Amino acid sequence: DNQLSNNIHFYIMKQSLHLLVFLTTFTLSVGSAMAQGEPSKGRVPEHKAFDNASIGIEASTTGIGLSAATPIHRAFTLRGGFNVLPFSYRYTYDDFDPLMVAGTEVSVPGLGLKASSRMYTGHLIVDWVPFRRGTSTFFLAAGLYFGGSRLLDVTGRFDPAELAAAGIPADQIENIRLDVGGTTIAPNSDGSAEAQLKVNAVRPYVGLGVGRAIPRGRVGFRAEAGAIFHGKPSIASPNIVKQTPTSELDGLNKFLSKWKVYPVLSLKMTVKIGKD
Repeated sequence: DNQLSNNIHFYIMKQSLHLLVFLTTFTLSVGSAMAQGEPSKGRVPEHKAFDNASIGIEASTTGIGLSAATPIHRAFTLRGGFNVLPFSYRYTYDDFDPLMVAGTEVSVPGLGLKASSRMYTGHLIVDWVPFRRGTSTFFLAAGLYFGGSRLLDVTGRFDPAELAAAGIPADQIENIRLDVGGTTIAPNSDGSAEAQLKVNAVRPYVGLGVGRAIPRGRVGFRAEAGAIFHGKPSIASPNIVKQTPTSELDGLNKFLSKWKVYPVLSLKMTVKIGKD
C-alpha cells in the first residue's frame, strides 16, 4: 500500500473510532439517563398535526447541526435540519517513483497535501413512536440525508523551488504520478493536484433512539443511533490517468469498496417553541 492510501485510511479510521467511542459513551450514559429520569408531570399530552414545534442543536458523527421538528400525527413527527462536519488534516506524500529527466532518474520531492471535510448535509426524517399511544420516549426513525456528493477534498501543490532544486523542469511536472489506492493521478502543469472522495448525493437513513422530539417541558434531550446508506465511495479527480480494475483493488480502494454505510450516533438538545 502506498503512503497516501495509508495516511487517508488511518485518518478516517482514527477519527471515526474516536468520535464513535466518545458519542457512544456520552449518548448512552447521559442521553438515556436524562430521558429515563425525566420528572413526572402527569399525563403526557398527545400531539396533533402541527400543533407544536421545537428546535434542536445536535452533536453527532455527521457533525454539528441545527434542526426543527413538528408532529404530523399522534405517533409521527417530521423533522428536518442541517449538519456540518468541519475538519482538516495536513500530511506529506513522498511515495513517488523516480522521474526520468534527459535519461537520468531524478527523485521527486514531497508534496504537501491537505484533506478537508466536505460533509455538509441536510436531512428530512420521520420519527415513529410505537408505544403508549405515541407518548413513549422510544422512537424509530427513517428518512433521507442529502447534499453534495463530495465527502472529502484533497489538494496540494509542489513547491517550484524544490522541483528546481531536484532538477525537474516545468515541462516535466505533468509526468509525475501519484498513486491513491490504485487510482493514478497526474499533477497539473502548475504543480497542483486534487482529488475528491465522493458518495451518493441522496442517502437513505434508518435509526432509533430515546427522547421526545417535542419535550414535555421547555427543554429536552434525545439520544439516537442509526446508519446512513451512502453507497460505495469513489475517488474522483480531473487528472486521473489510470484506475485499477475492481477485481484488483487494494489499499484504500479496497477499504472504500466496503464502506457503504456511515454510522450515526447523536446527542441533541431540543427547545419547545410552541405552546406548553
